[in-house]
Amino acid sequence: MKGYLVRIGCCTIDILKQLSGEEISRYPKGGSAGDRVRRLATCIINQHSFYPLYPPAEGVPMDFSIAPEALDIMSVPNILILPSDLSPFIKALSAKGNDKLKQQINCICVNPGRLSKGVFVELKYKGSPETTEASVICI
Repeated sequence: MKGYLVRIGCCTIDILKQLSGEEISRYPKGGSAGDRVRRLATCIINQHSFYPLYPPAEGVPMDFSIAPEALDIMSVPNILILPSDLSPFIKALSAKGNDKLKQQINCICVNPGRLSKGVFVELKYKGSPETTEASVICI
């Protein structure tokens, strides 16, 4: 059996819903909407922050003066868990890598929904997004 070093990132604040509300334009330069949720999740990875909004949305109990680096994403996780009130999803993301190396960094982004609503995600990670099995389960 082969072992994997798996980096998991998780943020309990509904940042996807907040980013969606702060979005100025839903249409990128090309003019088509594309995959909006993937674009929002990729924004989090590309900005290296679990909470790329400043100031925080009203009602979010966050004090950046205490530990500003606590929300930094030091290295792109293999699996990014972002619970949200938006529809549950599982997306493979390609984030910008080091500009000198011109590499793409792959990450699986999961919105398992809210367990209180009877939704969760089953994920069988097998080393990369291409070989991972995942499903959203409603009970």
